[in-house]
Amino acid sequence: MLRNLTLHAVGAVALATSPVAAATTIQSYGLSFTAATNAAVNGTAGNSAIYTATAADGSTLSATVTAWNATLATSGANAGKYVISQAYLGRYTDGLGVTSAATDAPAGFGCGTAGGCGSQQIDNVGNASGTTSYDFLQLSFNAPVTLSSFTRVSSGTANGSTTPIFGGAVYDYDDDFSYGSAAAVSDGLTLSSLASLFQTSVGNNGACGSILAGLTGCNDTSTLTGDAASKNWFLGASIGTNLSGDSIADSFKAQVLTVSAGQTSAVPETSTWTMMILGFGGIGWLVRRRHSSIRYLFSN
Repeated sequence: MLRNLTLHAVGAVALATSPVAAATTIQSYGLSFTAATNAAVNGTAGNSAIYTATAADGSTLSATVTAWNATLATSGANAGKYVISQAYLGRYTDGLGVTSAATDAPAGFGCGTAGGCGSQQIDNVGNASGTTSYDFLQLSFNAPVTLSSFTRVSSGTANGSTTPIFGGAVYDYDDDFSYGSAAAVSDGLTLSSLASLFQTSVGNNGACGSILAGLTGCNDTSTLTGDAASKNWFLGASIGTNLSGDSIADSFKAQVLTVSAGQTSAVPETSTWTMMILGFGGIGWLVRRRHSSIRYLFSN
């Protein structure tokens, strides 16, 4: 009988050490991309910046940000595909911008070097009318995150000056954007579709301003929900509601990105706690009974 009781007690403890429920604590991190001073409008492609944010519980999260461009090739071996290339990441007082030498020097407007007409913003306008080109950011985090909100500004100016972002036939602009998670891209990568990088497009259904109307600009924050956690995210000018959609060019700088990350810890369920208590209680009872039996034997 003593042996059976011992087995029952040990079994209760063993059950208590079986897999338990998982509890996740979610923390929010805000990454601010505004700089104290303006960088150059163009520089060496492939540069990067590291941003760190601290949550309310004191934990930190970091992200490495790089600039990229995707241009639809119309001829050659890659005709009909998007060619991915590294771009220059500009850090400005109003946020992050992207300058790609191949797509940010609009022909016929006297911009000089790439970015000279304010086109160092994250946009979907190429150098010539009818070209298809998208600027985007790649954000590589040190832990899986979900995106919570994105704030961008479409000021229509270059680094706070009064230089128009575009000229010619492109007069209106807004701050529609696309985002998604995927494996990291590389220079020279070709894609038949950008949907593999950008699964979601967000539009505000209205122009932020017009070059002819004085570049009124806008500053919007969009809530982002429902996506699975990932270490690698992309944010770029809209691939869904751009010139081929609402006929308004998209152009902005990235100001603030809020993300959420959670740490999962093992927390016993209520039933597990009950079995643990019963198990240890049973062991205690057996120990006391055994001691009582030993005293009885010696007393007789």
